[in-house]
Amino acid sequence: LIDRAIFPRYAFPTDLVAVWVPAARALGSQPWERSYEYEPQRDLLIALIEYAPGRELTIDKKRFTSAGLYSPFQPDVQRIIDNRQAYLSCPDCNYVRLEVLPVVRCPSCGSDKLATLPFITPAGFTAEVGSGKEDKGGALASAGRATRAQLEVSESDLPWQTTPYGSRLRVYSASRNLVSVNKGIQGRGFVVCPSCGRAEPAAGMRVGQRPTLSTNPGSPLVHRNPLEGTNCTELAAGPFYLGYHFVTDVLLLRLQPSAPVQLERSSSGPGNPRAVRSALITLVEAIALGASKVLQIEEGELGGNWSPAASREEVDLFLHDLLPGGAGYTRQVAEHLDEVLQAARELLVHCHCDASCEDCLRHYGNRFDHGALDRWLGMALVDHVLTGTTPAMDPARMEHALGSIKGILELRGETVEVGGERDGIPVPLIVHPGPDEVWVAFHHPLVTPPYDDLAELAELDVQPLVHLDTWTARRDLPEALAKIRGE
Repeated sequence: LIDRAIFPRYAFPTDLVAVWVPAARALGSQPWERSYEYEPQRDLLIALIEYAPGRELTIDKKRFTSAGLYSPFQPDVQRIIDNRQAYLSCPDCNYVRLEVLPVVRCPSCGSDKLATLPFITPAGFTAEVGSGKEDKGGALASAGRATRAQLEVSESDLPWQTTPYGSRLRVYSASRNLVSVNKGIQGRGFVVCPSCGRAEPAAGMRVGQRPTLSTNPGSPLVHRNPLEGTNCTELAAGPFYLGYHFVTDVLLLRLQPSAPVQLERSSSGPGNPRAVRSALITLVEAIALGASKVLQIEEGELGGNWSPAASREEVDLFLHDLLPGGAGYTRQVAEHLDEVLQAARELLVHCHCDASCEDCLRHYGNRFDHGALDRWLGMALVDHVLTGTTPAMDPARMEHALGSIKGILELRGETVEVGGERDGIPVPLIVHPGPDEVWVAFHHPLVTPPYDDLAELAELDVQPLVHLDTWTARRDLPEALAKIRGE
């Protein structure tokens, strides 16, 4: 009943794991007799980061390094490896499947950056016996970070409970399977000794530090058993990700934008996939924070993410209870959805920062996404969902983008006209890289470039016309210049 999210887990904490710090064996002790100096516990989602092999941690003013996988309740590491779970994910569009697929490109966006390593779920971790040293401060060495909870691509024929806002949104609330993985340093996973449990990032522990494990049968490495301090010559297995598959309450919100709004995640499509990803994660965060305000719960009670839908024109946003098994918050969000979306919009509108700050969107839990959060994109997307409004460019931000591009081009010795006109049609930016002209038209990053009077004029005159979205113009000047120069 707990695993099926019928009973919540806050009264039955079954997903806690410990890092077992072994004590030196007493003289004459039996092989099965083992004691531990420390055994702190964390929720598995947090332990995937803080206890991952290669990660440093401080216990009782001593600094240890997680050195392997171990639990006295599941001492057979080979069994953990045998129970590995297939995993395929795309970093560009958040596509996730928990099965082996015979593909080299993402089925959703066509990216070739697929992550295809299986993941194992640790029963616990261990530090090396006798390895504790006085903690003199300084940063703790990291061994990767866990992904946001990810949702497998949902089928198109779900039993949608409501379709509000002119069918631009479809709503479904139920218990669903989510997964979070730590892909290790550089996304290369971890290697594990199936005999002694020693583990380390496949990319190596630290710069200049040689690996202690080998997966090459021709060159096995002698390494130390972290529990016993003796030598082990077993060949390592892997690489694997470290992951956690769990069931919790999920609120699924499927966005169905109306033309000309597009949420294309593919780099080969007409839009800007980076701006789209920024808009989606911003809206997820705003909805989670708005829900916390409406339901009067702490900010850390709800998490969220986005994933591609079965149709490339649609996108799924989802909120989930951070408590595995669920606490019922997502169901309450579904009941107060309009209030929550209005609260999210107010959060985005009533701030004066350039993109995001601690007063609107940023907090410790989304610290890895601070650079991607953009309240202007989130505001445009939520307004489109609520009212069908087509996103428009903000004049002040447009002026700033024009000024930046003009300044860079003039430094390169090129002549630039801002606000020029050709045959009675205004041209926002005219660049003279030589005897010819290049016209630059700007559009909102969530809108397909229009075929307007300027485009028609350019086509008739065989005049180069570059469509540039304002996100690229403001946040990626090298890319903007490359487009203008036709590179």
